[in-house]
Amino acid sequence: MNLIYLRIDLVRQVRDVGNLAFIIGPPVVIYLVFGSGAAHSEEMVGRGNVQFYVMVSMAVYGASAPTT
Repeated sequence: MNLIYLRIDLVRQVRDVGNLAFIIGPPVVIYLVFGSGAAHSEEMVGRGNVQFYVMVSMAVYGASAPTT
């Protein structure tokens, strides 16, 4: 891929405030509600706790969310 086209697309994505709000906002809110704010956040699940799994899930969502 040409680096100029990559730069143009990244600048276009950053300028779209609605897109950024949709990609950053919901994962942060869901993490705060279900990950760190819940009473069950310190319960162990596998090799981590619930807080860790919610954080990783929201990071994957933010990285793979469709962009316009």
